[in-house]
Amino acid sequence: MLYQLGTHWPVFVAYLISFFMIGVVWVNHHALVRGIAVVYRRLPTGKHWAARARFVGGGLAYVIAIVVGNFYAVASFVIIALVAVYYVLERVPDAYQAPAGDASTDPGGPDGSRSGETSSAG
Repeated sequence: MLYQLGTHWPVFVAYLISFFMIGVVWVNHHALVRGIAVVYRRLPTGKHWAARARFVGGGLAYVIAIVVGNFYAVASFVIIALVAVYYVLERVPDAYQAPAGDASTDPGGPDGSRSGETSSAG
């Protein structure tokens, strides 16, 4: 038996790693569920529907990438990469909107001067 284990050790190590990862997910799931105090069972509205639509869309893109991957591996990688880029960019704040208090959007004082500038009138 040790000889067979020696010849198939990568498969055994992969099994142990997957067993450990499933255990980690299971423990974290139960810790998360233990912290739930109230469950609201109502139909989602507004952004909740949008979140579910994004989730379904990402899942469909992933399934399509798996099917396409059987024929064109590069195309499958591109599909998954585009979905990942979409989800990352979705969470980035608008790059064109200046933060509050920025000098470029600050109208300045009563004479229109920005902070740090001196008024030539006077």
